[in-house]
Amino acid sequence: MAIDPTAFLDEANGKPRLCNTKERWSVLVCVAFMPFGVHMCYKMTSGIQTHLMNDAYDPPIDTMQYGFLNSAVSWFNLVVPFFAGPLIDRKSTRLVAIIALIIGLLGQSMFTFSVYNKSFALGVLGRGVFGIGEGAVVIAQGAAIAQWFSGAELTFAIAMTEVVHCLSNFAGKIAVSIALSMGGWEISLWIGCGLCVLGLLAGCMFGILESRQELCNHLAFEKNLDASCASVSLLTKSLWILLAIHLLGSNTEHLFDTISANFIQSKWHESTSNAAWISSLNYTSSIVILPFLSFIVDRTMLRLPLAMLACCAMGGAHLLLGLTTEAPWIALCILSVPQAIMPTILKASTPLVVSPSVWGMAFGAYGVAESAGKTVGSPLIGYIRDQDGNYTNVELGFAAASFIAAALVLILLLTEPRLREKNPRRRPSK
Repeated sequence: MAIDPTAFLDEANGKPRLCNTKERWSVLVCVAFMPFGVHMCYKMTSGIQTHLMNDAYDPPIDTMQYGFLNSAVSWFNLVVPFFAGPLIDRKSTRLVAIIALIIGLLGQSMFTFSVYNKSFALGVLGRGVFGIGEGAVVIAQGAAIAQWFSGAELTFAIAMTEVVHCLSNFAGKIAVSIALSMGGWEISLWIGCGLCVLGLLAGCMFGILESRQELCNHLAFEKNLDASCASVSLLTKSLWILLAIHLLGSNTEHLFDTISANFIQSKWHESTSNAAWISSLNYTSSIVILPFLSFIVDRTMLRLPLAMLACCAMGGAHLLLGLTTEAPWIALCILSVPQAIMPTILKASTPLVVSPSVWGMAFGAYGVAESAGKTVGSPLIGYIRDQDGNYTNVELGFAAASFIAAALVLILLLTEPRLREKNPRRRPSK
């Protein structure tokens, strides 16, 4: 089928954005796999929680200290996105992506050495450095997709990045099983380092492709040279609601993932390896759902109704996990649906409600919202677990956050007509 060249014009001014439009699919592969390693390393701690608490450090750490290891990933990201976002709006996306991937690899290496040195302080520092890289590369990934894709292809491209994200999360959950079969749980940390190196190589390939486009057409990725932290004032009310939904929904997902293996191990008395495999079931539907979701979202008016149903399903699944003793795989399979749907819908909606001149800042704001929840949530969950001896109240909190997110989606459904359209167009540049 012939490619319609007008489909790849900048919607704000009608000028060609890319010299070789076919290269965007190579870019999609590179951009999707850039954060594979860092995503895997973040999720990996769930599978090795018991080992981190009992075997990694001297003296052993408790659940709250384990929570600090996870929250440290987010400490610097309460601030870094306000600089990384405008930097992407001013400079080349590839520059920020490659630097972020190097920092992520450095942080994971520090965390790995902390286990061998039995130094909890070095582990927390390593996770903090790692978090800077992880947060910045996700911002770069979102901006790159928004720059290279438009129309219905935008949602499809974001869906594909989420497929890879789910695969990396799955890899993080089962890494401990692979490591144990190879001789020791510590090997999972080295697997993480290796995958971070592969992510860096993907980032370098993206850099080559982006630089080739700029040599062909220096206006292909025109930047806003005046972008700064003050760009936050250009974010719209609709985006702030999307950020609030993301704060509640994504943190319910991420925080649950950090304790899910230990939760299953303690409540259903599974082994470390079995708990890791069971806890990975909440990614089972993503590969099947996401490619079709992109077509449904852009060709129907179901974008926000689907998001609201997803939030309700998430809340129901956490009630099932917290209040019953039903086999955990049931609730985890239910969770796999909203965890596939929500990130795709939220990220694909962002370019529709803000100007292209602040895409970097917008995706940076997502990073801040996510980091705020992780920073407070991880140690709080550890404290509640240490006090109660179980995760029942934690699961009730996850359910409450999910239902509040559903209410915010309803508000957005009533107030933002652009997100109710079929084939919605981006907000024009100002």
